[in-house]
Amino acid sequence: MATEEDVRAIALSLPGTTEGQWYQTPGYKVAEALLTSNPEAFFTTPHYDGYPAVLVNLEKVDHDELRELITESWLIKAPAKLRRQFEAQ
Repeated sequence: MATEEDVRAIALSLPGTTEGQWYQTPGYKVAEALLTSNPEAFFTTPHYDGYPAVLVNLEKVDHDELRELITESWLIKAPAKLRRQFEAQ
């Protein structure tokens, strides 16, 4: 099972990612990030309709899946300069 610290470590390991709080909930973005996949693990609520945000049920995702999805989402939204920096690592 993944943890909030796993999310933080993965997200902040990607260039240009910032951390913030939205309604006392941690969030990470690079321009904006969107996670899609397993509906038991990744979902949204009407409160977030119209916003590029996805909620994560950490009890339904393992660390490897979380890393892959955060990284893929980051690669989709990151500016080209940050993608090149990441791919050069």
